[in-house]
Amino acid sequence: MEVRWSTLAADDLERIFERIAKDNPAAARETVKAIYKGCEGLKNFPHLGRAGRMSGRRELVVAP
Repeated sequence: MEVRWSTLAADDLERIFERIAKDNPAAARETVKAIYKGCEGLKNFPHLGRAGRMSGRRELVVAP
């Protein structure tokens, strides 16, 4: 399976980083790294998460 980031998703990830980094840059890096690593896990385990809103897609749920 190939994991591709949409432009909107990449923009969201950047905004998440920027918002958290205002208060805690280290936490921002760790948060983005956790999200990215979770999404990369879909390559080996494509049925992680839940069925996406669009046909043939999956949504990864990252627990706090």
